[in-house]
Amino acid sequence: ILIPGLVNAHCHLEFSALRGRIPSTHSFTEWVLQLLMFNYELSPEERKRGIEEGIWELVKGGTTTLANHQSPSIESITTPFRERIFLEIGGPTVARARENVRQAEEVIARDQGERCVISPHSLYSVPEPVLRELFDRSTDEVPLSFHLLENDEEDDFFRKKTGCLYELLDERG
Repeated sequence: ILIPGLVNAHCHLEFSALRGRIPSTHSFTEWVLQLLMFNYELSPEERKRGIEEGIWELVKGGTTTLANHQSPSIESITTPFRERIFLEIGGPTVARARENVRQAEEVIARDQGERCVISPHSLYSVPEPVLRELFDRSTDEVPLSFHLLENDEEDDFFRKKTGCLYELLDERG
């Protein structure tokens, strides 16, 4: 069967090595905390091997175009895809988020800005002043891509100021 190449509009190759490591849970917040914990424990070799396996899986599935979201601290890897790399910015404070933006700008300078753009991780993980700055940078040529209302816990956070995600972010300031 012949079909056009597929587009993966939002993936995280840097998390490929975590497949099968995170126990199943019904809580998005608990899942994210586990993801962060297991991700922190990955060695650079495990991460690189996971990314390579993720790339191979996408190729086998027919993907030709990719929007890969990654931390600016992760070393970029060459892929066979037409791709855009969204350097995800987060940070509990304005200073921390701006430091992450600075780090992403260094990545873009090394990459000559051809495939990388800076994007917020989500509306709840970037302080408002930095979020506004990132939105102001966005153009047709420099798009944004971020997580938005992916689950009930995030919806409760924004609409009701309740739930596990709200409690976690409230206790972390």
